[in-house]
Amino acid sequence: MEEIKKLEKELNKTFTRIEVKKKNEIGFTYSIYENEFQVYKNKIVSLSFNGYIDYLKKLVLPKIPESLKYFRDLQFLSMTKFANLENFESLKYLKNLNSLTLDNLDLKEIPIELNELKKLNLLMLKDSSNKIDLSNLKYLKNLEVLYLDGYEIKTLPNELKYNQKLKALSLYFIRNLKNLDVLKHLKNTLIDIEIRSENLTKVPSIVSELKALEKFTMKETRKGITDISSLKNLPKLKELSLGSLYVKKLPETINTLKNLEKIFIWKSLPPNADLLKGLKKIKSIESVSSLKNAKTFSALENLQIESHKKVDLSAISNLTNLKELILFTKNLKILHESLFTNKNLSCLVIYSDELEEIPESISKLKNLKKIIFRDGCKKLQSISALNSVNSLKYISLYEVKNQLKEILVSQISTREGLEISV
Repeated sequence: MEEIKKLEKELNKTFTRIEVKKKNEIGFTYSIYENEFQVYKNKIVSLSFNGYIDYLKKLVLPKIPESLKYFRDLQFLSMTKFANLENFESLKYLKNLNSLTLDNLDLKEIPIELNELKKLNLLMLKDSSNKIDLSNLKYLKNLEVLYLDGYEIKTLPNELKYNQKLKALSLYFIRNLKNLDVLKHLKNTLIDIEIRSENLTKVPSIVSELKALEKFTMKETRKGITDISSLKNLPKLKELSLGSLYVKKLPETINTLKNLEKIFIWKSLPPNADLLKGLKKIKSIESVSSLKNAKTFSALENLQIESHKKVDLSAISNLTNLKELILFTKNLKILHESLFTNKNLSCLVIYSDELEEIPESISKLKNLKKIIFRDGCKKLQSISALNSVNSLKYISLYEVKNQLKEILVSQISTREGLEISV
């Protein structure tokens, strides 16, 4: 294609190696170092450039290639790890661009050329603790998804209030983030927020005003999250993810999240987790380390237990609607009999350093269709009991160590409709 030839010719002046990388169903993918572009229906829709050399070095690319102006149908563009990239003028020609990633480019400001991209709805900016001028955000009126990951930002810029179509915002690895008050101007549009900042130990108070919010994620690496009282009166919140939760008690206001369906909590649920009993729509809990409050979640369909200590699974018999169970429990030596009373369980994932065999009782799981053994199953010696589970359609031993695979596979009787992944 003519535009490819022009791009190759221009890049040849800077780089020395251009080669065809692979051919696939939708067209061609080329490689310029690790830079790729894809063709779909005779139109180039995606370009990806990567200037990575090693941990300390980047390729020098002073400007976006001028020949990009010939890529009129381009929809996705990614520029990663280039040094001295300061000229973005060629971006203004990409009128159909709707997704742009600028990753590790040492940006000092958002390129003003983005103002010309009226169809741009996803902007991903990533760096490592550099300061950046975000004032040009006010020109990106059609932006729906924004990543501001890794930058030195204390206060979210006032210009965000002009992004009235913004639906999702990522603020990961921002060390000194303190003020998110500008989000009050987006309370009717913002549906998804992800925050990870070492200085934030409390859920920001502004969160309680975001009435359109459907998904909220907050992770903290050192001090933990100590106050979640601002998680209240959010009528549309469906997913809640809290990493490193260190609260002694849940606030009573947590029971106002009436439409909550999925919870991810790293650490045990607090002792007063029975406060959640009024949240009838909770169907999925991930990464809890105990089942002390199992009775509270009788409607639960998906559960992930993650613990380095011994876990009492006896309470699992209370979860009669459970369909998927994921056990990341290193010290799990046996599968408790209560697990096999569950008539609805269809998927079981096991990661355990100590488990040696699957008991015959597993035949009681009449609806079990899938069982997956993860790479932690180092002592597993016997899975022949799975031959008695007539409903089973899929067994995965893909992550099990090679020396065990052959032993375990030999124990399974092949039958029509059963897939074994190794």
